Amino acid sequence: MFPKLNKIKALPGCMLWAEFKDGREVVYSVSRLVEVNPVFGDLVRNPELFAQVRIDPGGYGISWNDELDLEAEELWNCGAEVKSSFNLAKNLPSKDSENEPPPRPASAGSQSGSAG
Repeated sequence: MFPKLNKIKALPGCMLWAEFKDGREVVYSVSRLVEVNPVFGDLVRNPELFAQVRIDPGGYGISWNDELDLEAEELWNCGAEVKSSFNLAKNLPSKDSENEPPPRPASAGSQSGSAG
């Protein structure tokens, strides 16, 4: 069986969150790849490049550009499985919502700001 990706998301600290077609979720540290292949150092040094991760056509790998890619099997075999029902990556703001203003705090109408 070859693992097939459903979703991928770049997380802070050069971490990736991946969801596979069978529902398995893992987190994977890209930093570990720098020891194996120094070209991955570009991802560690350049957060904007790291954030451009995308699933390759077919779902059997991910890539950032023409020189930097990774097989889904690496994520499957070396990623730490997420077993919690609460998943951090699913609750992070998406790129579409990054430019939205933060929600306003609840009104403090019932609190009095002056002692009297």
